[in-house]
Amino acid sequence: MSLKDRLLNALLLKNVDRVPALSVTQTGTLELMKESNAYWPVAHRKAEEMAKLAYAAYSVAGLEAVRVPFGIYAEAEALGCEIDYHEGETDRTPTVVKPASDPEKVEPVDPATGVMGAVIEATKILKSQVGEEVPVIAGVTGPFTLTCYVYGVEKAMVALITEPEKVEGVLTVSSRFLLDYCKLLVEAGADIISLLEPTSSIIGPDLFEKFNLEYIRTIANGIKALTVVHICGDSAPLVSMIAESGVKGLSVDQKVSIAEAKKLAKDKIAIIGNVDPVGVLQDGDPFQVESESRRIIKEGVNVLAPGCGLSPYTPTINLKVMVKTARTMQVEA
Repeated sequence: MSLKDRLLNALLLKNVDRVPALSVTQTGTLELMKESNAYWPVAHRKAEEMAKLAYAAYSVAGLEAVRVPFGIYAEAEALGCEIDYHEGETDRTPTVVKPASDPEKVEPVDPATGVMGAVIEATKILKSQVGEEVPVIAGVTGPFTLTCYVYGVEKAMVALITEPEKVEGVLTVSSRFLLDYCKLLVEAGADIISLLEPTSSIIGPDLFEKFNLEYIRTIANGIKALTVVHICGDSAPLVSMIAESGVKGLSVDQKVSIAEAKKLAKDKIAIIGNVDPVGVLQDGDPFQVESESRRIIKEGVNVLAPGCGLSPYTPTINLKVMVKTARTMQVEA
């Protein structure tokens, strides 16, 4: 079974010989930058450097997929947000420092331009390198999180209550824009689209159902690739809804019990996660990584992965141990 076939089967809840081990969130680390000679912030913007660093996560660390980019910033920048790339710093991911000047007048641009175009090109490069044996994952800012960036997070939280129709207007523009972008990523070779929704867990299930569920469903059902969603924090209250959204997997962070998430998912979607990216993968020793990986696999996780994006200070040896642990544990019948 190829790495790609194993991952696709795991996400489709089909039989696999073992659990895949990879990351659907960011994979750049300082050690991998040194190995690949591709460094942030250049690798955040330039396709060739982006692809080199992403490939190192597979070729050096052993993660069983390649994934770009290394943050959630390209889509926000395209819609008018100001981004700080932290020039001269190799241990920082870009951050949104200013929302769009007039959120309600935001218009989508051509997603094949700018940094989004670089992500598309990096996806093409990686696909040509790994072919059909290794899965290619493209990370995309989720529709609600992108809308929060365009509005400004605090302003968006208030507007959900005071001006919901205006939020829905921006969400409609954002989701259509993201759908067009995802289609181009799939054409470029992405096997899986990973929607990143770090803000979704702070709004609760009622607002999630009203302001995000249908937009995620539109993207998931509108592309010819599998879609997964990553949500930071306690996503347990959202699992049952996400299971009906059309996505094939939910990536949960270390705050969520895999056993509970599996129960809530009711065998409708795969559960991905959730090795602590800081407490275990960054700061733990290989014995801790193995112990936690074994525990998570025994709880029934479908895809073993970090609970969030990797810290740039993550030692390569810990990533190798995570993968090795998955490779030595067969799926129980």
